[in-house]
Amino acid sequence: MADALSDDAAPQRPEAPDLPPIAAKAEDLDALRGAVVDAAGVSAGLWLSYLLVLFYLLVAVGGVTHRDLFLSNPIALPFLTVELPLKGFFSLGPALFLIVHAYVLMHFVLLSSKVAAFDAQLRVQIGDPEIRARLRRQLPINIFVQFLAGPIEVRRGPIGFLLRLIAWISLMVGPIALLAFFELQFLPYHEAWISSWQRLAVVIDLVLLWVLFPAVLDGAWAARPWRRIGWGTVGVMVGLSLASVVLVFAIATFRGEWLDVKLSWFPLRALLVAGEVDTVARQPKSLWSNRLVLPGFDVTNHARFDSAADIETVPDSASLRGRNLEGAVLIGAALRRIDCTGASLQGANLMHADLRGAMLKDAQLQGANLRGANLKYADLTGTQLQGANLSSADLGDAQLQGANFTHADVSGASFAASNLDETQLLDAIGRKEQ
Repeated sequence: MADALSDDAAPQRPEAPDLPPIAAKAEDLDALRGAVVDAAGVSAGLWLSYLLVLFYLLVAVGGVTHRDLFLSNPIALPFLTVELPLKGFFSLGPALFLIVHAYVLMHFVLLSSKVAAFDAQLRVQIGDPEIRARLRRQLPINIFVQFLAGPIEVRRGPIGFLLRLIAWISLMVGPIALLAFFELQFLPYHEAWISSWQRLAVVIDLVLLWVLFPAVLDGAWAARPWRRIGWGTVGVMVGLSLASVVLVFAIATFRGEWLDVKLSWFPLRALLVAGEVDTVARQPKSLWSNRLVLPGFDVTNHARFDSAADIETVPDSASLRGRNLEGAVLIGAALRRIDCTGASLQGANLMHADLRGAMLKDAQLQGANLRGANLKYADLTGTQLQGANLSSADLGDAQLQGANFTHADVSGASFAASNLDETQLLDAIGRKEQ
């Protein structure tokens, strides 16, 4: 009977297998603290490298001048004997920085998760607030570690605000400002696809920030990434997002592109990118410019020649074939034998410019100001000059076959020995001198 009872008894549940010794460290404060220390050590070097990349690109972009954009000069990278093509630098630079920024954000998300695990166990296992504070003071001096799990006097008050301010500027404001700076510096070049990519890069970086930055401030990313972000950080992110989108899409546009046509009325444009030109200081009155401003520019650099005869031996001074130079300000510029075949120069200011021997075949010069310009021996075959101001211009010996002067002002212009075959002078204002 006893055997039967024993057989009928409920079977015993097998004991759980013994866990490996390392499992005991899952909630071990010392092990968790060691993980935070190791991660903080790695982040320090990464943090410095990230800041160096940010400032390096900032210096490289800031060194680009309107002369470089006009001539498409390669970009000489600071401290390196390396030159990159202008368009290649302004298209690949934002992509490179996006990769670096995403990597840094992901690293600090992982660091934050380690800090959050340590902080949670510290609260559970240590009930004495004073002991917890002492343990927190032993954590590495890392701004992210400190404002996430440092002592109360560090996480709150002025020091805590300063730590968050550093995080805001370096991880949010700085990257967006650099990407917007790429667009603002390159804007006068008028390359639509590169400007569009630079705007897209700003949007991509904003998405990265909204997805990852809350997790940097709170290691429990998968659960509630916004619980510790605070209204101050939310306000900074919202303000930064709105300001950057308005800047790159509504303000930083150039003449002729779709956004400029639709949003030319937008306020702040004159202050930031579309200001008038100060002819005394020879620079735009706005902070940046959406057109090239190079009054008095000397494309051949006459100072390096001994005589006028030496200048005559120089081949084409620069090639701007097919370039978009709408609205460019080149007052009094020395542009002898420049090649602007098929270029768009609508509304450009070339008053008193030296364009002797220039190649302007099939160029678009509608509404351009060529008053007093020297166009002797220039090739204006098929050039569109509707509404252009050519008063007092010298077009002696110029090639003008098929050029369109409709509504152009040619009062006082000289056409001596010019080839006017098939030239349209319909409704031209003024007179032409033979």
